Amino acid sequence: MTDDAPILASPVKRRRLRAFARKRTALAGLVLVVFFAALALAAPGLAAWTGHDVEEQYASAQFLSPGERAAGAEGRFWLGADDLGQDILVRLAFGARKSLLIGLWSVLLALLVGVPAGLLCGYFGRWVDFLGMRVADILLAFPSILLAIAVMAALGGKPDERNVVIAVGLVNIPVFARQVRASVLSVKEHDFVMANRALGAGHVRVMFLTILPNALAPVIVLSTLGLGTAILSAAGLSFLGLGVEPGTPEWGAMLTKARDFLMRAPWAVLAPGLSITLTVLGFNLMGDGLRDVMDPKSAGKPS
Repeated sequence: MTDDAPILASPVKRRRLRAFARKRTALAGLVLVVFFAALALAAPGLAAWTGHDVEEQYASAQFLSPGERAAGAEGRFWLGADDLGQDILVRLAFGARKSLLIGLWSVLLALLVGVPAGLLCGYFGRWVDFLGMRVADILLAFPSILLAIAVMAALGGKPDERNVVIAVGLVNIPVFARQVRASVLSVKEHDFVMANRALGAGHVRVMFLTILPNALAPVIVLSTLGLGTAILSAAGLSFLGLGVEPGTPEWGAMLTKARDFLMRAPWAVLAPGLSITLTVLGFNLMGDGLRDVMDPKSAGKPS
């Protein structure tokens, strides 16, 4: 036996990939995520194709309906224009880039803090586990949006992308910590972990090279689900005026600006609103599919 047990053999990985491909809902979620990721990557090219810059304003295009042209503008406004005469499609694409990056950085922050914290609590137990989990319980007792608002207030209350990442990331730290702790409690009792200890492996080696790789499957699933939650939380903060700076092309900020003109230009609300909904739905469907594939108990269930 080697010092460290293998995480997954290649045949197991291939079998899980085939099982994921057979789940229609998971594939639908993947398609949605890939679509909005591609939209974010194509934002500069989309602006060049339409001839409308993300910050450019056309007085003649104010509240323009989808698919129409405006005097002095090069191309059509395929999703219409907002109250300032800005191209909604172009801003939606740049908003996808902003929203997805905020969600990604928030989840990475939660992983960087939550995973080591949960690993330490689950491995050492006793007072380390008691203190760590009580802090997590206190944080989880607050509604996530209220805790995020409190963090934003503690950071000065100024709308800023970095503050949004910190606020949303801190809210998700106890979620990841509890999940990692539960996985570590299960894995650390396996024979290969005890064998490593018997061979003289130190705590750091056992934790990070033996236990953690074998406890990552639930964390991967939670990260996928957490991306949707992070995007929704960031959009909620922007909707309340606590997210990104005013005028930034971000879905929540676009939504809060357009709500005052719902009856006059409903397309200005529908575009960012549907984008948030479909992106969160995509991550949730993909996360559910990954959970079913990685959970032996639910493997083989119909999608």
